[in-house]
Amino acid sequence: MRIRASGASNARRFGASRVSATALSRQAARSQLASLVLLRADGTVIGRSPGTPAATVRALEAKAEFVRAALSGKSFALSNVMAGRDGSDTIQFAQTFSTP
Repeated sequence: MRIRASGASNARRFGASRVSATALSRQAARSQLASLVLLRADGTVIGRSPGTPAATVRALEAKAEFVRAALSGKSFALSNVMAGRDGSDTIQFAQTFSTP
């Protein structure tokens, strides 16, 4: 897996005071992601692409270990491999970026 967007690109894309669900959906599709979720620096969910599973949002809101790692200053962090309901495996990643 390759992280396609740098922190600077993400800041340009998602650094506005509002980011539409459509923009998140388009970026998720372009990046071949199952979903895309934006968090504030304190870990609060502030945006998500349509269809993001509720379990994903709950894990992020509970500040799973990989989220805590990113919030503590790592440029990116990965989750453990998680089994999906449809039999596919998923790895979540968190990438930090500064906003204006």
